[in-house]
Amino acid sequence: LASYWLLSNAGPVIAEASGGEITVQAEGVAALIVIVVTSWLAGLFATGLLTIVVGRQVVGRSITLKEAWSATWPRLGKLILLSVLQGLIIAAVVVVLFLPAIGFGITDATGLTTLFAVLGGIAAAVAVFFLAWVALSVATPAFMLEKQPVLKAIGRSWRLVRGSRWRVFFVNLLAFIITFVIANIVA
Repeated sequence: LASYWLLSNAGPVIAEASGGEITVQAEGVAALIVIVVTSWLAGLFATGLLTIVVGRQVVGRSITLKEAWSATWPRLGKLILLSVLQGLIIAAVVVVLFLPAIGFGITDATGLTTLFAVLGGIAAAVAVFFLAWVALSVATPAFMLEKQPVLKAIGRSWRLVRGSRWRVFFVNLLAFIITFVIANIVA
């Protein structure tokens, strides 16, 4: 509802380059930024909250919303840090995989640059899927349930998925498909 209100009041995001329309375009872009940041923060908080609730339910203990809120709220800042750090790790891997293409592009713009860009793109896509959907996928539960520090939660995630990477990948893929279908039904 907030997204609808912000975007409907902001006007079109793409507009002609006259004075008044640039303001409308800037308002549209600002509204999109607010929506993305707010959605990201709400998603992080919901993930932390649900991790606590599901974690307690798995071991057969009940939890009230107030208890879940009290367990999640103090760790929200570090949960944001964990999410940003995961993004930086993924971005660093992508940059490193594209460095050969960038190097050849600067020194010599030949077909070799294109080859390295394509190979780097494929390697980056595989690495991002591996990192985001497998290796780092249980860092948040390790952080929230085991009260691990941020860096140790990332290391714990790597250790937890070792030996079951494909199973973790397919579980995450199934969760994504279910979420995607439900989100489209709601939309």
